Amino acid sequence: MNLKSPEGSPISRQEDSPAFTEKCEDARETLLHYAGSCVAGDFFDLVSNSPQETFNIGERIAAFLSSGSVVALIGELGSGKTYLAKGIARGLGITENITSPTYTIISEYQTDDDSTARETSLQNARETSSYNTLFHIDAYRLNNDKDFEDLGGLEIINSDGICIIEWSERIPKSLPESKITISLEITGSCSRLIRIKGLVDLQQSFQHNKKKAHSENP
Repeated sequence: MNLKSPEGSPISRQEDSPAFTEKCEDARETLLHYAGSCVAGDFFDLVSNSPQETFNIGERIAAFLSSGSVVALIGELGSGKTYLAKGIARGLGITENITSPTYTIISEYQTDDDSTARETSLQNARETSSYNTLFHIDAYRLNNDKDFEDLGGLEIINSDGICIIEWSERIPKSLPESKITISLEITGSCSRLIRIKGLVDLQQSFQHNKKKAHSENP
């Protein structure tokens, strides 16, 4: 699976690829700078102090996504869900402007050089699904899981594409157990608490970093 870095250079997502490993390590180190005080159980916190920082966090999270990843975003209006989605898309090599597909339900983006964003129905989207496809879904206008299922949403989630779902709390039964849940809480005019659950590799790094900091400053 080949994606693009933000600079446009091909990045192999194979675990044995030196370029991919280096990209992941760079993303990991950058995200540690945003670490919040809480690392517990199955989640860890990041702190963003601006929309740009929220974008940057999303861009680095992209390095840890792979074929079939489902990112479930939770947060009230204005909490920064779309900024985070924009960052993830940029991290996947997508340069098109990402907007929230509130009325079209889904937007589809390709991560190759010929990528063209197109708003589409879920029916069309599932026919073109592949590992290099990003599906940006906005469930705000859906009433429940049945609405999502009737649109063919389960086929999208179970495809090889990467899915980002805003207002994912509206379709809880449709989300896979392997989902990555990211909640955004407004803590100030520009600050956000970003809680991430489901990225085990990153969580272990944060736990190690916290233990190291505690041992150095008991």
